[in-house]
This record gives sequence, structure tokens and C-alpha cells, in this order.
Amino acid sequence: MGAPHASSPTAPTLIVVRTTATVAPRTLDAVDTARRRGDRVAIARPRGSAVDAPRLSTGRRIDAEEVDEADLLRIAADHARIHGGPTVIVDSSSFGFGNRWIGDLTRALDAGHGVVVPVTNAAPWPNTPDDLPDARSTRTAWREYARTLERLDTLSLTVNTLGDLAGPCVALAPAAAEVLARSRPDGADSTAKALTRAAGQFGVRVGQARSVYVHDESERVLLSACLIMKDEEDSIERCLRSIVHLVDEVVIYDTGSTDGSIELARSCGASVIPGYWDDDFSRARNEARRACRGEWLLHLDMDEELTDVREQVGIVRTMLERDLPIDLIAVPLFNMAGTELAPVREPTPHSVPRLVHRTRCHWTGALHEHPMPVRGGGTPRTIRDEHITIIHYGYLTEVLERRDKRNRNARIAGTKLDEQGDLGRAHFDRARTYVMNGRNDDAIAEYTLAAEVASNPMHRRCAMEHAALVLINTGRPAEAEPWIAKREAIKDLPGVGRWLRARQALAQGRHHDALAALDGITDYTDGFSNNGPDAVHLMRAEAHLGLGEAAEAGEELLLALQANSAHDQVWTYIIRLADRLPDVLARAALVVPLDQLKLLAGKLLGIPPEMAGRVAEALWQSHPNNATVLALSVELAPRLDLEAAAAWAMRLRANDLLEHCPLRAIADDRNADPVRRLQAAYLGAELFDDDYLRMIVQDLSSTMPSQ
Repeated sequence: MGAPHASSPTAPTLIVVRTTATVAPRTLDAVDTARRRGDRVAIARPRGSAVDAPRLSTGRRIDAEEVDEADLLRIAADHARIHGGPTVIVDSSSFGFGNRWIGDLTRALDAGHGVVVPVTNAAPWPNTPDDLPDARSTRTAWREYARTLERLDTLSLTVNTLGDLAGPCVALAPAAAEVLARSRPDGADSTAKALTRAAGQFGVRVGQARSVYVHDESERVLLSACLIMKDEEDSIERCLRSIVHLVDEVVIYDTGSTDGSIELARSCGASVIPGYWDDDFSRARNEARRACRGEWLLHLDMDEELTDVREQVGIVRTMLERDLPIDLIAVPLFNMAGTELAPVREPTPHSVPRLVHRTRCHWTGALHEHPMPVRGGGTPRTIRDEHITIIHYGYLTEVLERRDKRNRNARIAGTKLDEQGDLGRAHFDRARTYVMNGRNDDAIAEYTLAAEVASNPMHRRCAMEHAALVLINTGRPAEAEPWIAKREAIKDLPGVGRWLRARQALAQGRHHDALAALDGITDYTDGFSNNGPDAVHLMRAEAHLGLGEAAEAGEELLLALQANSAHDQVWTYIIRLADRLPDVLARAALVVPLDQLKLLAGKLLGIPPEMAGRVAEALWQSHPNNATVLALSVELAPRLDLEAAAAWAMRLRANDLLEHCPLRAIADDRNADPVRRLQAAYLGAELFDDDYLRMIVQDLSSTMPSQ
């Protein structure tokens, strides 16, 4: 249809506030402040219901008529015909800012738009404004924000974007009110969102008044997931599925995907912002931040996921709703090492600031971006919470190679970090990247600079610790002495210095000194440390083994498993001790909780089969018929000797898993030694009366050379 006729500048406006029971006083305040003399105010409520007396915040009752919500469009059309004026419909949980916001909204109709909506927090990206104030901000803060909005001509919107507006307020030109009244049945949905969509469907031109802001109190977005991505098809669903029950919205800044990542992310309900990559993680993360509406942000990468979050949702959200006087909440993050076939969780988590207050913080740092206060600088106010845990898969061998992370990080470390304001953090991040690439001498040089210039005491301390560890781990423990001495001289977390002293002593074969340094140690973990109780017990076990004290070493290893049942080195030592301490494997298997079996199973697939087989057998004895142990045997048993493979075949067949019989797997493996294949087939045929294996015996026998 053509442009609807505009209302007369002097025609009164019908202002309708929709409600179900009590009208929000802040909404009535906003209406009362913005209406002109002669404007009509009506309270629309569902048929047959009553509403409380509409009162302003002062307690004064506002002069308003009550109407049936089912008659809302007919009343708007009658107002248009009789008075020639527009209608503004507001949901009762909404309120506008400015003394003339209703007039500004209706004036936008004069540009030929039949329907006009305001800028609002109720619309997702890209229709929501950037950097909204916090939901708990004062009205003064909201008014100041409203004045910063661009005063542009009304922005015309296409039908495709109308469903994204989700506006809590709408202005109808007289002709548009008549069109909607004729086209929609009585009692049809009369929310601003529904009327906006209907107007587009009936050919009415829809616009957005960029100078008008209306806040929807019911549209509180507590927590937004803030992500960046590029070509992440293989991890999107795993990542987003893990957070869907925790967050209110997912916002992703795409840095140039060429696969189907954008379409897949949108199909999962995410808002995706097309962007570009310029070797700057913080810039990309801040672009995502600008489009988020949440009071808090969950900083996550696509190669990460949350674990067991559904049980913790209520606790986490209640904590965020308390509006604590903090900027960041640090949570535990476990890196996964190894391969995609056999991922192993690192023994100790890192504490990382991943819940970020949106209006108080932004990200800095081209590499390893980290949140800092928006205003005033300084150290962010941070607390730790362990109700959610992050698992990071980005360091798995295939992921590093597929995404070329080492070269990318080295490139950024050599260029972009010089642009970072925190020079000490820049040197520290560069050193970490050099360690990943095996450039140990370059890493030591960067740690040296970080220890000298870092403004954050934690970065200075951690630079000393990491420099010492690089030297110890590369066979140069004597050169670590100056670094250990410097760290021991710092009073904060003195246990870190003792922990380093013990590491050095072990590397030098001074086992009594190592035990003395570890005696009574507690505060051995700093901001970027990867030191945990399992590591301390393992070091004590190594010292006892060096002194020939097998029983004492075994007890320390069991304590290490209680702290981290999937610690790879601990299991290696336990297997080696099993011949000297016959009960240690059985006791170790009993330590493993059921919810940790999958992590341990993944680890076992990455060690030599004969060692893994001994652990698997112990796990079976402690957890008989466990599905995870059976699944482990499916992968592991075909690599074991035939006697062990036959034992696992019997267990799998007893659990109706004939198709996973390891003897069949060996016999079917055309790349295996023909003699081993024949022996497996013969053994299985005899043990289980298996006709399929008899057939393989016949086929293999006919091809074997005669002796």
C-alpha cells in the first residue's frame, strides 16, 4: 500500500499501556512526563480482568480510561477517524526516556512510515544499541545514555528484520491503525512485536526512530555468551550445547569463516556478526562485547565447553543477580592434552577470569586477551568460583596442526604484542608462545623482561617461576638457581619458591632435599602456575623412589590419584611399581570415581598397550561390567596379547557386544600379521564356537604358505 496519511501535528495521541494486573509506575511516569495536553491515556487489560488503580511513583493516580485489550485496534482506528491522531502502544514493563519521547516517536511517522518502533534493549543484534548501561543503572544514567543516541532520520526496516525487533513499544499512524483493525481479528495478539510483524505483512512501511529509546524491564539479559570464531564447524555444536542452559543469549563475532560455521551457529540460536581477522584477539572479542546485552558476559572459545553445568545453573545465576561489587569471576579451566583419539585432561586447572561484567570491563591484549576495567585502569576486582568448569581442547595435537596455532601465535607475539599497554604482560605472553614453539632461550629472555617491567606483581612472580621451570625441564637445573632465589625472596605465596626448589633438587638427584622442600607445603599455586596437590604427591613419590623406598612412593602415588585420577605420569609409575607392590594397581583402580573413568580411558589409549592393559584389567576388577571400561576394551584389547584379548572377548560377548569381539577385530584386520590373525581366529572359534571365525580360519589357512 502507499504511504499512510500522517496525523495532524495538533491531533491528540492515544497512548495505550498494556497490562495484566499492575501497571509499572515507571512506565506511567514516562508516559505522564512525555504526553502533551489533550493526549489520551488508556489502560488495556485482558477481557474480564481488573487492574489496580494506575498510579505514578509519587502515588498520584494518573487520569486514564480502562479498555478491553481485545478492542485495542478498534479503539485505535476509532481514534484515528475521530481525532486524526496516532496511537502509541506500550507494554507495561517498558518505559521511555526524555520529556518528548512520545512526540519524537509519532513525529517519525511523518516520513511516510505507518509504524515506527524505538531503539530498545529488547531487540537482539543488530537492532539493539551498542554498550547499553547496566540494567540496574539509575534513571539519570539511562537519560544520559538516551541523549547519546544518534539523531538520524527514521531508519526504514525490511520485512525480514521485523521479527528481530522484539520492541516493547510501537507508534501507529492513523491509516495504519485502520489497516490493522480491518485485517486482524478481535483479540489477536496486540503486543508491539506482533503489531510490527503484522504491519510488515500487510504492506505498511515500518521504521525505527533512532532518537527514541524505550527500555523493557521484563527483557533482563543477565548473562551473554561472548565468542569469536573462524571455520569452527567441528566444534560449534559441542560448545554451544554446553552453555545453552546457562546463558540468555549467544553472540559470536566471526572473523572470516569460509565453511558453514555461520549458518550452523545461527541454526543453534546464536547471533553472528560478520567481521574480519587482523591478528588481534581483544579487538575481535570487544566487537562481540558491543553486541551483547547481558549484564555479565561468559568469555568462551569455540574449542572449549562447560562441564556438568546444568546442575549449577541456579547457583551461578543467583550469584550474578546479586550485583556483587566485582568486575570478574575466575573459574577453573582444564587443558586437554594428547590427541583427539586419546585426549587427557591436565592434572591441575588454571584459574581464568571468564565471567566478565559487561559495562565495567573490556578486553586488552592481541594474544591471550584478558579483561581490564573500562575506566581508570588498575587491577580488576576479582573473585574465584568453582561452580562451572571449562574444558579446553585447543592444545590437542590435531587441533594445533589443523589451525596452525603455533605459527599464528608466534606471528602475533612478534608484532601485535608491542602495541599492548601492559608491556610486562606482553613479554609474559610472548614467552609462553616461545615455549610452545620450543624456543626456550627466547622464552627466558622474554620472562626476564617481564620480571623487570611488569606492573602486575603476579606477572613478575610468574615470570620468575616459569623461567626457572624452562631451565629445569630442559636439563639446566643449575642455571635456574638465580630465578629460584628471586622467587624465594618474595613473601607472597612462598610455597611456590619451595616447590621450585624441590623440582630443582629432583632434577639434580638430591632426593632428601626435595622431600624437605615439600614438607608441609601448601601455597604453591600462583596465577599462571600449573601446580596442584597431585603434582606435589608425584614429586614426593619420585623422591622416595630415588631413595629406594617403594612402599612410601606407592602411598604418595595413591594420594596423587585421589587429587587427579587421570594423571598420566602417576599411572606410569604405578604400573612400574606393580611388580614390587602387588596390590598397588588394585588399590589405584578403586580410587578412580565413576565420573572420571572416561578421562582415564582416554589417557590409557595413549600409552603402550601392555601397560594400558594392566590398568584396564584392574579397572574391570573394581568396576565390573562398567560400560566405559567395556568401551575402552573395544579399542584396547585388539592391541593386547591373544590371552588378554580372549579374556576381554568373553566379557564383551557376555554383555551382548559380539560385534566388538577383539578376536574378531584381530582376525578381520587385513593389515595385521597373518599368523596373528589366524591364531586369533582359531582361538575364538574354539572358545566361542564361532562359525564366522571358523570361516576366517579356513580362508587364512588356504593362503598361508605350507611349512
